[in-house]
Amino acid sequence: MQWHAQDEVRSRSFRPCFLDITAAALGANASYSSQLLRGSDYWRTVLDGASGIDIYGHNGVSVGDIDGDGFDEIYVCQPAGLPNRLFRNRGDGTFDDITDVSGTGVLENTACALIADINNDGQQDLIVVRTNGPLLFLNHGG
Repeated sequence: MQWHAQDEVRSRSFRPCFLDITAAALGANASYSSQLLRGSDYWRTVLDGASGIDIYGHNGVSVGDIDGDGFDEIYVCQPAGLPNRLFRNRGDGTFDDITDVSGTGVLENTACALIADINNDGQQDLIVVRTNGPLLFLNHGG
């Protein structure tokens, strides 16, 4: 196998290539307006002031089809004190917050996560990378 770099590609359009549909997709969830909509700068300020710790996190997002319906779910990693969020894709361009039902609302500082079939059972599992080590959630369906 060989790899090679492609030449630079430029769009001839003056319109954005990607549209921001975040509010349309997640807006019906209370956790979107109370946590995610505020942005990480807001929470860094609040958490820095409350804890006295400089929270300069690089928190990520992971995407994968955890329920096997052909639509990717979104797992949002957050700074310590805010629960990570798992959003189930409804297939119509909107998402439901299933964090509490799934038990994936990790409160520790989470840098990133990976959705992959770890135990080779055909279901996508979740690995969460926390400050004090990785955490594995095995998907048992349902």
